[in-house]
Amino acid sequence: MIEVQSQLGQGNEFSFTIEVPLARDWLQKQVIETFDRRIIGDKGKPRTILMVDDRWENRSVLTNLTEPMGFNTVEAHNGQEALVKL
Repeated sequence: MIEVQSQLGQGNEFSFTIEVPLARDWLQKQVIETFDRRIIGDKGKPRTILMVDDRWENRSVLTNLTEPMGFNTVEAHNGQEALVKL
């Protein structure tokens, strides 16, 4: 289920609920998968990701994670700016 709460002039809050089965031995599986399936890039032409967040710190984290893998990034601090950059 996805919920949205919106207040004019203050922004939007999105939340969601999902049901997933309980994972057992997840730490062991996670460690194995980390060494076997490391993401190092994307095949094909370079892709551009539009990152939208009102906090530069959040945009910076995502940019620093994706640019070394060959993605181009464009940042916007709100939805209006994102639409202009899109």
